[in-house]
Amino acid sequence: MVELYDALAATGASLPSAWIDVLAKAVEKSSGPGEWRQIVSAAELTQDQPELERLGLAWALNPDVGSQAIATALRASSRASNASISQRQVELVWTGPATTFIPMRRTEQVVQQVIDSARERLWITSYVFVNPEGIAHNLRAAAARGVEILAVLESPRCRGGAIDHDPARNLMSIVPSAIAYEWTPRAKADAGHANSGCVHAKCLVGDAAVAFITSANLTGSAMDLNMELGVLISSGTIPGRISNHLHLLRDAGVVSQADVR
Repeated sequence: MVELYDALAATGASLPSAWIDVLAKAVEKSSGPGEWRQIVSAAELTQDQPELERLGLAWALNPDVGSQAIATALRASSRASNASISQRQVELVWTGPATTFIPMRRTEQVVQQVIDSARERLWITSYVFVNPEGIAHNLRAAAARGVEILAVLESPRCRGGAIDHDPARNLMSIVPSAIAYEWTPRAKADAGHANSGCVHAKCLVGDAAVAFITSANLTGSAMDLNMELGVLISSGTIPGRISNHLHLLRDAGVVSQADVR
């Protein structure tokens, strides 16, 4: 029976909950493990997924376990896995083609969550900031409730940076009260960095308590279309350390307030 328990747990953790429900319904309509291939076919899943093959074999070794019991266990395993994920302090975040093996949330959802969590201060770093329609409302709402919004952004070419558009101006057109900082050519030279260096870090930190470190720029495409991967950290010292680091960069003059006039 241990093999069956483990197989049920692995299946519940690896497949999206909607798929589990379809699979459970197909199991309920079956007469037992002898119909496993038909069950998988009826659920419109593929037999070559390792968790499904493992579950079919484990159930065949324990044929006395009824279809209703298997269906109930699948649903319970899926719910337990989802509850565990929601309580994790470190979570993977993905935008792009989905797989059935690791449940992950989309980049835009997590960016919105971090912005909405902030009550005092929100730090943002991004190489690009353009057309982030999906988070504009959240940024305005944060500013309206008194959140200090601070951002370290890449400079446009007209101010010695690497890109054609103006991320600081774009941010402030959405949230006029936001303060944008840039890594200026003078600061790069004073620190012995090449002038071609740029702000390529991408993260958000809310109240020094939650941090999202991501490959995604704050753009409409990165939020919804690109293949992007990140990590949400909602406990421990890392969010505070990132926040303190950004504060120190500002206080030391490494980054300076952007002149968007």
